[in-house]
Amino acid sequence: MTSPLVEPSLAAVLPREILPNAIYTTPEAAALVRCQPGTIRHFVRIGKIRGRGRPFRILGSELLKFVS
Repeated sequence: MTSPLVEPSLAAVLPREILPNAIYTTPEAAALVRCQPGTIRHFVRIGKIRGRGRPFRILGSELLKFVS
């Protein structure tokens, strides 16, 4: 019996540190700060995190401000 292909989680393939000049999508940002993508979208919409476009693109320096 063969097992189905399992896609690795984003946390497994992302670097463990947030790079200030890197651009992250909403799911990538959520995996880096260990929260749900909906939480990241909410904070972008209310202005706590600056993001652009749909889906949101978030600069790493914005994430570093958010987690510190």
